[in-house]
Amino acid sequence: MIDLLLYSSLSCPDADAIIFRIEAHENLNAEWKVELVETVKESAPDCYPWDAND
Repeated sequence: MIDLLLYSSLSCPDADAIIFRIEAHENLNAEWKVELVETVKESAPDCYPWDAND
């Protein structure tokens, strides 16, 4: 339940900070990073409009 509340209330600056931390993490597999960044972007659709080229 808490995960849903956090997911639905993520602001643009919060999403940017999370994405930056994911990309800066050296021990994460590149495929995992892509998946995590996409999930964060989905949680803040007003900040990251969907693009067919992404």
